[in-house]
Amino acid sequence: MATFKGLGVFWGVGGVGFSSPTATGNFQSVNLTTTADEKLIRDGDGDIISSVHYNNTRTLDIEVIPTGASQALARTASDNFLIASGTVVTVTDTESLETDSAEGAGAAGEYILREATMNRSNESEARINMSLFRSDINNICTAVV
Repeated sequence: MATFKGLGVFWGVGGVGFSSPTATGNFQSVNLTTTADEKLIRDGDGDIISSVHYNNTRTLDIEVIPTGASQALARTASDNFLIASGTVVTVTDTESLETDSAEGAGAAGEYILREATMNRSNESEARINMSLFRSDINNICTAVV
């Protein structure tokens, strides 16, 4: 366990979780990006005089090392991280309100999976990378029937 002296810092990815009982792993990194579409308004000379920002979204990129009590369970965990694009994933985070936010009309921590990739090497552990997104304006995680 780390010992802090001086100023406190927000440390690591402890507390980040994923909503699958079989997809267990050690979270290595979490990158949260907030963004919005932008429209620049220009005057007659082409100089920007105003900007409009709309359609706020969050992108969450996660890197995980699949784990299990045995090699077979670690392989099962990796298979369960590699889910289909468009799947709704619920992320929990006991350390930050931003990661599992309930902005907009969606439930807290709900994201849509854009892509998942697995990287394997003969000199390293398997790593799963997931790119997730959500709208801060509308609930886009609810299935349309």
